[in-house]
Amino acid sequence: MYLTGHEILILQQYFTHQLLCMYVWFFCVCGVFQGFTMLMDANRINDLSRMYNLFQRVNAVELLKLALSSYIRATGQGIIMDEEKDKELVPFLLEFKASLDKILEESFAKNEAFSNTIKDSFEHLINLRQV
Repeated sequence: MYLTGHEILILQQYFTHQLLCMYVWFFCVCGVFQGFTMLMDANRINDLSRMYNLFQRVNAVELLKLALSSYIRATGQGIIMDEEKDKELVPFLLEFKASLDKILEESFAKNEAFSNTIKDSFEHLINLRQV
């Protein structure tokens, strides 16, 4: 039994979708964004780009936005709320923002929704200090 080129393409698309959906489910339910956090902390731009492209295939980019927001808030909150680290606050935020901008450009294809997520998360951090 032989498959035509069209049948092979359909099977590839089906199995790719099934495998990616399982990964996305695992990422969302079991991973609690740990893998994403490790990639962000290590500045793994190529891996983040691959993740973005794979999540796009199964319309799961919203999960990445949620993970990005969670990462920014968790990373920034530790230093923003520690008043003893006031001297380090501005340099940390500038370096952190520069890192996020690079990831936005090189990993998330300058996606405007991700840009807004970064902006909103930083606003949240700044408002934490004012409360």
